[in-house]
Amino acid sequence: MANIELDGGNKKITVDSGDLTLDIPGDIILDADGANVTFKDGGTSVLDLSNSSTDAVLTVSTQDKDLIIKGDDGGSAVTAATFDMSDAGTLVLNHDLRIGDAGQIGSASDADAIAIASNGVVTFSQAPVFPDGSIAVADLDIDGATDVGAAIVDADLFIMDDGAGGTNRKVTASRIKTYAGGAAITWKATNTASLALDNQGDVSFTDLDLTSVTSSDAVGVILSVSMRNNTANEYAQVEFRKNGDTPDYPAKMTTDDSFGANVNHFGTILVGCDTGQIVEYKIDTESSSSVSVTMAVLGYWE
Repeated sequence: MANIELDGGNKKITVDSGDLTLDIPGDIILDADGANVTFKDGGTSVLDLSNSSTDAVLTVSTQDKDLIIKGDDGGSAVTAATFDMSDAGTLVLNHDLRIGDAGQIGSASDADAIAIASNGVVTFSQAPVFPDGSIAVADLDIDGATDVGAAIVDADLFIMDDGAGGTNRKVTASRIKTYAGGAAITWKATNTASLALDNQGDVSFTDLDLTSVTSSDAVGVILSVSMRNNTANEYAQVEFRKNGDTPDYPAKMTTDDSFGANVNHFGTILVGCDTGQIVEYKIDTESSSSVSVTMAVLGYWE
């Protein structure tokens, strides 16, 4: 059986073995006029609870030792928070940090640097600084911006990726205008037949390969088109477009139902081509009519 010794002279309670339990019907009140309650282990101070002008001060007594808060989450032990005293008291949380609606997060010099509304909207009191290259183009909400509402002028600014190297810089509209105006367009005349269709009915968009009559640098062609409707008073149309495009107003030639049969119609059509030197054509006819179409490439530009 353990012995408890009361040493009134030294103001000391000594238990020679085991634990000491204070089981009191009321509260346990520690009233220390010296303003300190110190917890020790084998004579070494571990934690100190002190009074500083009625502010409660909790001090870890040993150098570079942490203050750790633990608990039990559904039967599992968790370390909820750690104050890292070897790093000037850095707080490390095991999980989330939540503040009250319309609460603020800040520093000693700017207490309201970040305000979080009840709906989660975050407001910064100062302009946030992001690392270079950290904002993706997909994160820019251009659709939600306000339209300039006026003509673009030389002093207006645009954002550009300088040399495609990932460094964003500003550029004035005047520089873009100068660059665009300095682009060279090279015209190449060919006058080469490339398509001949006889008695043709409806045709959905079909590739027209122009590699034999244009260069790999071609970006557009001028076509001389002849179309003959083989049925009188019937509608017919031939349409051209850049490969894969879906333009609102495609280049086309049309005959209406007032034309007689076997009448040739001529036109010149300007159409872009893709990097594979491909354009597409489509034929629409009315009822059982058919058309004959011939086409020649007058030239192309690079």
